[in-house]
Parts: sequence; structure tokens; C-alpha cells
Amino acid sequence: APEEGRRWEGGLADVWRKTSTFPPHGPRGPRPGRRRSAAASVGHRFNMWPLLRLGFVMAAGARFATLQTPPRVMMCSRHAPDSRTLNQRIVKLTDPLDVLRLYDEYGHAYDEINLSTTWSRLGRSHGRSRGLILSQDGKCLHDLRQRSMQGAGRWKARHLASTAHALAKLQLCSEGWKGLWRVLAAASFRKLSNFNPQDLSNTVWAFATAGHAAPALLDAIAAETAPRVGEFTPQALANTAWAFATAGHAAPALLDAIAAEVALRVGEFKPQELSNTVWAFATAGHAASALLDAIAAEAAPRMGGFKPQELSNTAWAFATAGHEAPALLNAIAAEAAPRVGEFTPQNLANIAW
Repeated sequence: APEEGRRWEGGLADVWRKTSTFPPHGPRGPRPGRRRSAAASVGHRFNMWPLLRLGFVMAAGARFATLQTPPRVMMCSRHAPDSRTLNQRIVKLTDPLDVLRLYDEYGHAYDEINLSTTWSRLGRSHGRSRGLILSQDGKCLHDLRQRSMQGAGRWKARHLASTAHALAKLQLCSEGWKGLWRVLAAASFRKLSNFNPQDLSNTVWAFATAGHAAPALLDAIAAETAPRVGEFTPQALANTAWAFATAGHAAPALLDAIAAEVALRVGEFKPQELSNTVWAFATAGHAASALLDAIAAEAAPRMGGFKPQELSNTAWAFATAGHEAPALLNAIAAEAAPRVGEFTPQNLANIAW
């Protein structure tokens, strides 16, 4: 900072002035009645005062640096712990402000694991602290964003997926963040064969949630996912279908594969997963009669476990798909009537519609 520079200059200039009277007893030796010091004797005989003076000024300069270096510079000069130790510290932090303080101190030494873990911890933030880190379009995250953009092309699959997932949860999708989304899309496209089912699901969910168009990546994810749907958990299947429907990206072969897999394993699905799946197929306009029949039969006796949003979405989806399921709709009506006070106006409108 300019003011720090002026303080340095002023301090060193003062030291220089104070040392300009060396040697202390003048060129002709000590005053009468005084003994010359050893240092003065050496300086007088061999004319070493310029060197001693320079050494003194350098030592004083080092002292000024220690006292007056701005805090950020001093923190970066500390020896950083190794990557594993840093990661252990990051995962223990729950307050996003503490996560950012640790990054501010040791961020210069973070590797891809530390950076992606930092994003993951920030993605779990909530409340007032979350509001603070997201203020002014996430201004306090800009250095972290820049570091991630520079290195993401070399990251492993799981780090790319977890970072995209965290960014979407933080809703960091404005114009200033599109550069990072493009880098993540390009890097993910190149390494898609290394993605496990959870990585694939998280990635497509993140891009759909952020509203960032990446048609080449979504086509590649659809092609990679279709033959591997048997490896996906119920939540990953539901989220993948939801993401393609939300993004408005056609993937008929993938949706056919998901429909067949869900119909076989429908008993493993939780109410939210059933609701999201049927909503996704209705929104995408993708016909899947066998799937809807299986979901209707599974969901009807389980209405008591459905939240108002899930009841509303399920009723809306079957109506939108034009698929008859009288037993299911009767069960929804019976469950919704005594709980009508829990519904939002939009949920009530969807059920009535």
C-alpha cells in the first residue's frame, strides 16, 4: 500500500541520517581522555565504517519490515501446512467466514483438493454468514474464483463435480461467474469417463440449477449415463431426470433408460424422489406409461409420507402427462384435505388444476 511505502521510506531515511555521523569519534580518533572502542578502532584503521553503516541500515530495514509489513503479506510469508493437514482443518470448519479466514491465510498454498473442499464447505453455509459471503455478487470469493479458474483444467473428476455442485447451491451464476462455469464445463467434458454416478448426477444438477447452458456437456453426460443407470442411487436417478427436464435439454435415450430402471426399483424411492421423477417426465413431455403406472401403485398407499409440495407436484405431473391414475388422485385428495392449511397458494392451485 502507498502509505506503508511512505512509512518504510521515512523510517529508513531516519536510520540513514542517524548513521551518517559514523565513525562516532570523527576522522581523528576519540576525544582526549576517552578510549576508542574496538569497533571504532577497526573502523578507523581499515576504513570499514561504510560497510558497518550499511549492515546497520540493512538490519534496521529488516526490523521495519517485521513491524510494518501489512497483515496480508505477513500471513502469506508463513510456512503453510501440507495439503492433507490443510484439508483436515477445512472440513472441521462450519462457519463460512472461518473457511475464508483460513483461505486468506494459506490460500496461496492450496492445491485442487483444498480448493474444492473449500467450495464444498461454503456450499453448506446458511443464515447470516451465507448472506455476508454472497453480498456484492460474492465479492469476497473473487480471489478463490480466480484460483479455481486457473487450475480447474487439471482437476480430477470428483473435484470438478463437487465444485460445480457447491457453486449451484450458492447460486453463483451471474455474469461475473460464467467464466468459471465455462472452465468447469470444458474440464468436465474432457474427463467425463472418470466420473462416477454421483459425480455425473451432481454435475448435471449443478448446471441445470445454475441455468448455465452447456449443451455439449449435457449430451456427453446423457451418453455416459444411459448405459450405467443401474449404478445410480434412487436420488441420483431422480436428480438426473429432474436436471435434464429443468434444463430443457432433450435426452430421450437417457430418459428411457431411467424410466426402465425406476420401474424396477420403485420400492426403493422416497416420496421426494418419486415426486421429482414423475415431475421430470411430465415436464420433459416424455411418454413413460409403465413408469407412471409403477409410481402410481407405489405412491398411493404412502401419501402420508408426502409433503405438501410433493403431493402438489405429483398431482400436477399425472394431470400434465394425461395419465389416468384414479386411485392415486383419490389418495392425494384424501391426504391433502385435512392438511390444506400447510399448502402454499401455488400448491393449492396446482392440485385444483
